[in-house]
Amino acid sequence: SNANKKKQMFKYDWRAKFGVVYSTLHFKKPLFELAVLAKKDVLALVIGFMAAPTVGYRNQAYGQVAGAMFVMLVWVIAIIVVKPYLDKTHLLLECALNILNIISFFFKQKTAYEILA
Repeated sequence: SNANKKKQMFKYDWRAKFGVVYSTLHFKKPLFELAVLAKKDVLALVIGFMAAPTVGYRNQAYGQVAGAMFVMLVWVIAIIVVKPYLDKTHLLLECALNILNIISFFFKQKTAYEILA
C-alpha cells in the first residue's frame, strides 16, 4: 500500500542512501524538503539580488537584511504550524537556529548602517 511505501524510506538501507535529504522529516510529510530548498533559494535571491544595487545606497542595504530577516521569521512560523519533524528536538533546534540568525542579521544590519552613515 501507499502508506508502507512512505514508511520504507525510514528503513536503514534507505536512510543510508538518502538520509541527509529527509531523515528528520515526518514520514507523512516527506515533501517538506521541497519547502526547505525553496527557503534556501528565496534567501539566496533576497540576499543576492538586493545586494547588487546597494553600493553607496544605505536604504537598499537595509532592505536586503530586513528581507532576509522576514524570510526567516516566516519560516519559523511555518515550521511551528506544519511541524514537519519526527520529534520536538529537531523542531526546537530549527526554530532556535533561525531566531539566532534573525538576531545576528539585526546586529549586522545595525553595524552596516553605522558604517555607511
